[in-house]
Amino acid sequence: MTPLRALRALILGATAIGATCALVGCGSGSRASATKGLESGEAIERAEEAEQKKEEQAELTKDREVLSVVEASRREEVAEQNAKKKEAAASARAKARELAAERVVHKREREAKKREAAARSKAEKDKVVKKKKIPVKLNPVVTPESATAARPETPAET
Repeated sequence: MTPLRALRALILGATAIGATCALVGCGSGSRASATKGLESGEAIERAEEAEQKKEEQAELTKDREVLSVVEASRREEVAEQNAKKKEAAASARAKARELAAERVVHKREREAKKREAAARSKAEKDKVVKKKKIPVKLNPVVTPESATAARPETPAET
């Protein structure tokens, strides 16, 4: 039995005995003592009620503290989960950006190789054209003898 309950039982027992004695006529036998016993019983009940209210308030305060600790830990867990989600999302975005950048680099490398191959092909075609010598008719060298021989006679000269 807890000390509070033992005290309560003792007080109730004393009140019951006091009230019985007052009704039976024990003690001084005056009415004042009977009302005094009832008043003291009411005071004891009020004191018990006040003590019970204090205990309930203390229990409520303790419950509120426990609840606030539980809520704080829950908020902390939720914050950690949100932080993990945000970190994972940021990591995924960074990875996607990295892959996109790699794709762009590879695309540019392929385009550069194509341009280089086209330039080599064009250079080879130009070499082939230069190697092929197109016969060009050169003007023959004209000497005075060949000039008279090649020239037809005109009627004025004859």
